[in-house]
Amino acid sequence: KVTPGPDGEGPAVFRATVDALDSAGVDMVQISLLTPLPGTAQFEAMRCRINQPDWSRYDYHHVVFEPRGMSSEQLQAGHDWATREYYRPARVLRRLARIAARPSGIRYLPYAAAISGAYYGRVLRWGIGEGSSTARPLASRAPVLQGLVSGAGPSPARE
Repeated sequence: KVTPGPDGEGPAVFRATVDALDSAGVDMVQISLLTPLPGTAQFEAMRCRINQPDWSRYDYHHVVFEPRGMSSEQLQAGHDWATREYYRPARVLRRLARIAARPSGIRYLPYAAAISGAYYGRVLRWGIGEGSSTARPLASRAPVLQGLVSGAGPSPARE
């Protein structure tokens, strides 16, 4: 898991991250965004910079605060670009070929292909890189997060 875009870094960090992952021969990665969650010290330290009231966006893939070094829009666009770029089919095939060439790599290949396929599928389903993402994976947990922030404590949503 990598989390590019901490305070002070600019938009160039995303290309540098993808290039570094390629250079290091990293087979699979989850590219996430810093997400200060309610009830954590990080949330309290960043409270004045949090600009997202929609708790369903607190999923490590949506910007929920104002970063330092780039805008929220640049951070979101950079995350989306890096995720889409890393899991482009040509890059995935190049990595799978590298895995297959390793001693015993054939045994690992189905797992790597499945995980890479799942991430690429997420890129397609969520529309990552095609404007703003419409994913709402935490929508059912929004009442819990709202309770934590308001100080009322968790109150899990009924399914």
